[in-house]
Amino acid sequence: MNRWRIGLPGLLLSLLATGALVTQLDLDCLVLSLRTAEYGWLLPAFLLLLTGQMVRALRWRALLDGGLPVARAFHILNISYLANAFLPFRFGELARIWLVRPGLSSMRTAGSVVLERLLDTLAVIMLLAAALSVLPEAGDDYRQAARFMLPLLLALALAFFLLARRRSLARRLLDLLLSFPWPGPVRRLPLGAWLEALLDGLQPLTNPALLFQVLAWTLAGWTLSLLASFLMMLIFFEQADLAVAALSIVAAALVIALPAVPGNIGIYEWAIMLALAAGGYGDPQDAPNVSLAITIHATNLLMYTLTGAWGLVREQVTPVRLVRSLQQFKWRQEGHGNQK
Repeated sequence: MNRWRIGLPGLLLSLLATGALVTQLDLDCLVLSLRTAEYGWLLPAFLLLLTGQMVRALRWRALLDGGLPVARAFHILNISYLANAFLPFRFGELARIWLVRPGLSSMRTAGSVVLERLLDTLAVIMLLAAALSVLPEAGDDYRQAARFMLPLLLALALAFFLLARRRSLARRLLDLLLSFPWPGPVRRLPLGAWLEALLDGLQPLTNPALLFQVLAWTLAGWTLSLLASFLMMLIFFEQADLAVAALSIVAAALVIALPAVPGNIGIYEWAIMLALAAGGYGDPQDAPNVSLAITIHATNLLMYTLTGAWGLVREQVTPVRLVRSLQQFKWRQEGHGNQK
């Protein structure tokens, strides 16, 4: 019942977004747009996205300090993307943590995911700031918001860096927080063990060579995504714009974080359509904008499905067993057998 209550707002949001899209859609124009599209750009865009997945796997492996073979990191990451696309509540992150057992502790892996998300958030904000700085259609309010968010996130990254460098400071801060009269269930949480594992996950921040490698993989991954978005714009538009492609990536990345139905149906499309309109490509509901939004979403879901299914085969895990294991997931500091 609690899960239904948590997922209900997302379901309603997706239904409203899908309903608004359908009611404002000119079906004849959409069919014409899809029939006259230049689909020759789709294959290179798909290959760029696939290469980006490999790059992200290499980054995650680096964050784990080489604790996984490259192939396993690639397959497990793809399984997590598949789970995030089709399961609610970001189960994909738990899938990663469960699949790396018994070689790596749960919290050590969780720390790498936290750092990965921080790096991606910084990349998204930098893309947004860059896009808004060159798009004449962007308002001053949006530019100021992006300029405010960037230093805020950089400050957060610096805070993580300081905590990783000075573990004793992090422990003292936790002791200070625990000195407050928290309810019993909160005080019984293994916060100390969680903190130590999180700090282990942040260790790449203390190694200059490893940090440079992680930042390079992050830059490469988002560059590949940007180029793929640019090529997919050429499917439906005679001219593409890197700034608008960046804006669409930002919109899609932000909407994925919203509590919606699996697949983010409706909301994802509107995010792309609004980004295109903000970049000067007509109205959001124009047929080329809708066509591109559907194509981008379908292409990503197809890639997650194919690579994730391949990952499940390689990891010898069935979808049913994966879902059941995630539902019964328990945190462990050290793995003692992978319940595959």
